Amino acid sequence: MAEEETAEIKPGNLEPYYEMIGEVITKLGLKPDECYDADGKYWSLSKGSADVFISLLVIGEGGDAEWYVEFSSPVMKIPSENLLPFYRRLLEENAKWVATRFSVREDTVWLDTTRELAGMDYDECYRSLTRIGEAADSLDDDLKAEFAGGGEES
Repeated sequence: MAEEETAEIKPGNLEPYYEMIGEVITKLGLKPDECYDADGKYWSLSKGSADVFISLLVIGEGGDAEWYVEFSSPVMKIPSENLLPFYRRLLEENAKWVATRFSVREDTVWLDTTRELAGMDYDECYRSLTRIGEAADSLDDDLKAEFAGGGEES
């Protein structure tokens, strides 16, 4: 790989990625400034019944630190009953969707995708955001109805 392709992304040169994410959000008919949470340093928007978040993350320290972008959506709280069928369903769903995965954070199930920030282009950013939004919107109500009695909020 050429040196410029693997160049370290520093906080000062994140602006092109902020602009790209803003352009994608604009394409969806939203205002990027209204979606951005400066305190949390993420963007949030809705796709149907699903909330979708975009975060830029740095993983590692010093010379090993790498920037990543994560597109994520909280799907539902982990149910108190039928855990084996619930987790089996999540694993089956993981096999159906491209470039998405279910994960658990504390007591909430999330649908997300994460990739290196370096090299991400507009089309990939748009596809990642819409893929997570569409998948979460498609699955959240079904999973809640099947495992949480249908009325639980995520």
